[in-house]
Amino acid sequence: LCLLAKKSCLPTILILSFCNSQFNVLTGNKGSSITVTCSHSNAYSTVKYFCKGQCTYQDILISSTTISNKKYKIEDKGNTFSVTIFDLKEDDSGTYWCGIERVGLDTYNQVILTVLGELIIFCTPAWLHPTL
Repeated sequence: LCLLAKKSCLPTILILSFCNSQFNVLTGNKGSSITVTCSHSNAYSTVKYFCKGQCTYQDILISSTTISNKKYKIEDKGNTFSVTIFDLKEDDSGTYWCGIERVGLDTYNQVILTVLGELIIFCTPAWLHPTL
C-alpha cells in the first residue's frame, strides 16, 4: 500500500509496505517537511533505522535508538515506524532506505525522494477577486 497525501502547510505523508522488490517515489518541496511511514510484520521489538545511499553503518541518519536530531525524527510504533525529514533542501534528493535490524540480513524498503523548489501559495483577498 502506498499513499501520498499533499496538503498545503502540512507535511506530506507516505505509507509504505515492506516488499523487497518494491520501491516508492515521493516528492517534497524545499523548506517543507515530509514523513515516511514504513511497516513490516514481526518488527515489533527490533531496531528500526533510516539511511541514505549505500546504507552502510555510516549512512544511517536516524534510528529508533536515537529518536531525533535537528534534521530527522523517528517514531517507533512496533510493526510500523515513521521518519520525518525537516526543512527539505535540494541535496536531500536521493535514495533512502527504511531498515529493520534482523538476525542475519536486515530487511529494507527503498524510498526515492525528489525535492523541488519552494511551494508558493498566493492568496487573493475576496474583495480583489474579479468575479466576487
